[in-house]
Amino acid sequence: MHVFLTGASGFVGKNLVPYLLDRECRLTCLLRDPARLPEELRSKVAVVVGDLTNLGPEVMSALAGAEAVVHLAGQLWGRTYEDFDRVNHLGTEALVKAVGKANPSLKRFVNVSSMAAAGPARPGEPLTEASPEAPISWYGRSKLAGERALTEAAFPWTVIRAPAVFGPWDPATLIFFKLAACHIHPIIGWGRPEHSTIHVEDVCQAIRLVLTSETRPQSTYFINDGQAIHRLREVMTLVVESVGKWVVPVPIPGGLVLAAEGLLALGQRIGLAPSRVTPDKLRELRQRAWTCSADLITENLGFNASVPLAQGIPETAAWYRANGWL
Repeated sequence: MHVFLTGASGFVGKNLVPYLLDRECRLTCLLRDPARLPEELRSKVAVVVGDLTNLGPEVMSALAGAEAVVHLAGQLWGRTYEDFDRVNHLGTEALVKAVGKANPSLKRFVNVSSMAAAGPARPGEPLTEASPEAPISWYGRSKLAGERALTEAAFPWTVIRAPAVFGPWDPATLIFFKLAACHIHPIIGWGRPEHSTIHVEDVCQAIRLVLTSETRPQSTYFINDGQAIHRLREVMTLVVESVGKWVVPVPIPGGLVLAAEGLLALGQRIGLAPSRVTPDKLRELRQRAWTCSADLITENLGFNASVPLAQGIPETAAWYRANGWL
């Protein structure tokens, strides 16, 4: 299968490229900066230089020759809604229109989205595909808008909504391992937060299942690691154990996060807020539940996660150490 892939140089992309190559897929990757994809991967794929805001003739030609599109590219950080909207919504919309023009008989378009598009869950009640969508962040709103850009497409499409993803090449989760390595065990000060998680290898598995299985022409699926609800303290305990250091519990009162959110909102209004630690991100952080059910994709496509949390966390720590990240 010839797959046109966006976001190949990101965290999930760097795992998906070898995963699909090992399964005899031919890849054409849209890259803004080819140097961000390691040479050992870049040498095995066709590269088209550009981005979602600049889909020129070379991109249209590559799309015309593809059997499937996997859309991973997205904006994770920003100071304004427009920062997210430009890529997650308008960029997705531009890609969908380009595919409709260059390759209207495309076999499958896979949009890898986020649980943030649906919003948080209630404690003890993981979201399902029937749950109403109520994103609470700019990121989530822009991802939902990107999903909706597919609704008018004539070709078959599938949306995969992932919860917290971790594994090799993940820079976001690294901070928790580094804190543990510095003997710090942060404890969030409100309730017992619940999270769904998934190892990046199982995200790759879900993408391949969608590409190769008979499924409904327009489908949306949540995925997880086989267990819908993990307690945040359970996750952090596994991180601490995988690092192998003694740690000091450091409580983080919920009021402190709320105060930080307010200060950052003020800084944002006067142009001083950082782009990564924003009120938007803190609003997501302080929710009591980010959980989802994977029952529908299991029932329809036979998806079963292969990397449980207790296996994936120590394997991720080992990868960080082997690659000099930790």
